[in-house]
Amino acid sequence: MESVLSQSFTDLEILAIDAESDDGTAEILQEYAKKDQRIRLFTSKVHSYGYQVNLGIREASGKFIGIVETDDIAKPEMYEALYKLIQETGADFVKGFGEDLVQVSPTIEVRKDIVFFNKIPKLWEAFDPGTLPELLI
Repeated sequence: MESVLSQSFTDLEILAIDAESDDGTAEILQEYAKKDQRIRLFTSKVHSYGYQVNLGIREASGKFIGIVETDDIAKPEMYEALYKLIQETGADFVKGFGEDLVQVSPTIEVRKDIVFFNKIPKLWEAFDPGTLPELLI
């Protein structure tokens, strides 16, 4: 949540969807929502990742949709760069960049870069998604 809240692109609607967690997540999200009016909270009785994504898409009111999973850390400039890229190219979609986070213990976390672009010859290059359908995942 911190990585989304600290984006350089601040004109965001942030939808946080909790699937009836019992680990304190709902309470943590409520605290964030009290501090930032951009956050809208949802509770889902369905415990399916796909359902959560579709719920967020249904409830979103913006022109563009970005998804940051619970184990991801968005780079601070990610949404600004993606928005700029859409404006410059007219692309139908763009794919972001960030880090995967694994919390090993309360004091130890492991991070690794998420890399999607290894088959595209040049970063930021436009392409036909029909030629690289695996990048849509």
